[in-house]
Amino acid sequence: VAAQRSESAGRPLRRERRAVVVAGSRDAARDRIRRRPRDRYRNRWARTQRWAAVHAPEEASQLPDTNPNVNVLQHAGELLALSEGGAPFAITAALDSLGVPARHAGLGGGMTAHPKIDPVTGELIAFRA
Repeated sequence: VAAQRSESAGRPLRRERRAVVVAGSRDAARDRIRRRPRDRYRNRWARTQRWAAVHAPEEASQLPDTNPNVNVLQHAGELLALSEGGAPFAITAALDSLGVPARHAGLGGGMTAHPKIDPVTGELIAFRA
């Protein structure tokens, strides 16, 4: 907002300061978070061979060998966690691991972590590793 100029002095007039309250007070926001624990931050590890080597060695051979730590993408009804050069890894919106994606099996050999979606056809465009 541009300040108005005083006609006599040519100086800007004082701006009026107003307090703006957005969606309640800070205390109210904190109370909402306490009442709804499902909205809290969740940090989960993708269940891969690297995870299993530390937490569940007996499961390591059954899990995919990838490290999806770069990007997350939704395509063809699947939520994919991606890494540079690794295979895509399917996860749920709640960050639960699903494993190898059913609709993107052709990318199991690895792909870029920054694919693009064609806005006209909806195809996933990616470089293979």
